[in-house]
Amino acid sequence: MTFDQFAVFWPRRSDPQVSEKGYDDWEAASLNPETGVLTVGGEVPAGSIGGRLYFQADAAVRKGSTLGMKSPQPFCCPKCGTD
Repeated sequence: MTFDQFAVFWPRRSDPQVSEKGYDDWEAASLNPETGVLTVGGEVPAGSIGGRLYFQADAAVRKGSTLGMKSPQPFCCPKCGTD
């Protein structure tokens, strides 16, 4: 699936480990579990789950991705940094 069709939400507020190449970007976000709506931003409304939403850097498309388009899949694990 492409970035336009799929999103990765990491339900942690801690700083993620990122690729040494700078391909991954995790923005503060919240997920409403009842509606499935993700909201980018630092505030977590009541009843929502705080976490981070994945965005792939433009550099990944030019240098790291074989798809030629942004992918929703991170280059490394945000918890441990394994690439």
